[in-house]
Amino acid sequence: MRLIALIMTLTLVAEPAAAQMSAESPEAVAERYVSAMRTQKWSVMADLMHPEALAKFRTMFSGVVHSPRAGPVREQLFGGATPARLDSLSDAQFYALVIAVAMSADPELQTAMDSARMEILGHVDEGSDISHVVFRMRLPVGPVTVAKLDVITFKRYRNTWLTLLRADLEIMAAALQQRFGT
Repeated sequence: MRLIALIMTLTLVAEPAAAQMSAESPEAVAERYVSAMRTQKWSVMADLMHPEALAKFRTMFSGVVHSPRAGPVREQLFGGATPARLDSLSDAQFYALVIAVAMSADPELQTAMDSARMEILGHVDEGSDISHVVFRMRLPVGPVTVAKLDVITFKRYRNTWLTLLRADLEIMAAALQQRFGT
């Protein structure tokens, strides 16, 4: 559960609210995400995901949601929500629920993320609609601070940037889908 939460919380995103639709840099959007994460505004984080990424995220977890063999994993990932309840959620609500459950399952992780520091180094454009934000995350783990250089990919959506899913999250979800796929 800790790995799932860490992967999700390191996913940088951009807010699509109409008032925030002015052209802004991917770096500015990444900094706004950190604020939402630290204040545990999981629905804001979900609202900041690209719609394609939210739909893909939901599809990747469909096997766990609907498999009769996935009860214990469903309990862990979705906090006991039934398949009917999960099916009734929007893609953004589904994403927010998974993050909320993962973070609440490990208060130490939230404490660590609260003290994490992100240094944005810049971005690299890939055409006009894709941008990769390069950052260094410093995360305290006990008495040691771990520094990790990473990249988050954003895709233009209307007049802002929204995040795409990270490959490590897709790999984890693919393994669950393979195990519990319907």
